Amino acid sequence: MTTKTIKFTGVLSLQTFASNSKSEHEALCVTLNNGKSYRVRRLGAADPFEKDAVWSQWIGQTVKGSGEIAGGGNTMITHALVLAPPVQAKKIKV
Repeated sequence: MTTKTIKFTGVLSLQTFASNSKSEHEALCVTLNNGKSYRVRRLGAADPFEKDAVWSQWIGQTVKGSGEIAGGGNTMITHALVLAPPVQAKKIKV
């Protein structure tokens, strides 16, 4: 199996995965600027269905990190997810 590692910045949210199946669950997800969403899992997490306590506090905020895309292309496995610094508005002279 080949994996692809990417660096990313996106908004963290909670989304439903595997709808209408026995595996249906809510999972942390990062949505990139291009609109693509990935379920986010910490590298080495014992239970893929358990939400990360620290990362769950960041729902609705912009995060950045790097990770490997797995799970048929819809899961990002990462060990480095941090809050992105807020974007500062540029001052314009008038």
